[in-house]
Amino acid sequence: LIFSIFFSLIEFVRGFILGGFPWNLIAFTWTDYLSILQILSFIGTYSFNLLSITIFLIPAVVLFNYTKIIKLFFLTFVTAILIINFFYGSLIVKNNEKMNETNLNFVIKIVSPKIDINRFFQDESPEKIILELVKLSNPNSLEKTIFIFPEGALSNIYLEDLKNYSYIFSENYSDQHKIIMGINSTEDEKVFNSMVVLDSSLNILAKYNKNKLVPFGEFLPFENFFRKFGLKKITQGYNSFSSDTERNIININNINFVPLICYEIIYSGKINKTNID
Repeated sequence: LIFSIFFSLIEFVRGFILGGFPWNLIAFTWTDYLSILQILSFIGTYSFNLLSITIFLIPAVVLFNYTKIIKLFFLTFVTAILIINFFYGSLIVKNNEKMNETNLNFVIKIVSPKIDINRFFQDESPEKIILELVKLSNPNSLEKTIFIFPEGALSNIYLEDLKNYSYIFSENYSDQHKIIMGINSTEDEKVFNSMVVLDSSLNILAKYNKNKLVPFGEFLPFENFFRKFGLKKITQGYNSFSSDTERNIININNINFVPLICYEIIYSGKINKTNID
């Protein structure tokens, strides 16, 4: 129990210090077991992390100098808790599946180009990359479709520059199409890692600026101090990205979703109904 408490406290601190990096918590070992995870809505990730560490260590009780009855009690009690939680979670998942059965009247295409990392340092023509994305998406002008392009595919232009290539989009996409794209944007001399929803004419239907940035990758902690020594974030560009504080539900074709960009998905507890109402 002492080991579990200290280990979980270290994991908790790691999730917040210097902007936080809650990567690969012990609790993530349950990722493939949705039924087990349903307890998260009651106790949260870090409490579940403490329970997970404790549960995984329980078999070590057989090495302790206790009677067989006490050892059997511990093992039986933990097994019973896991079984009860599993059946409870299975019931929640089953009910949720019934509630969320939806017949979509449109197609969703996730376009994932094979862009070599070296291409980001060659100042490659944005037009070439956009045409590659268009070719991979293979748009059908009569088919109602949402195309999802990846974050960072157009790393050498900003959202404000994208209008220069509107002719490519208008020639290949129709009013039946919407595009979700990850791209950098600027506002009031600040740079944001953004997600935008666009129509075929590149009109912005919705926009979200990343709230939680990657420490050292997207921003340098204590930047004003470390810049005096010539240090900067490890990615392209000298200045750090700015973070936003707004995250609103986005509606596309009568489907609601909460926008998250990359690293943000590991921040459990930050995304819930209370925060996005």
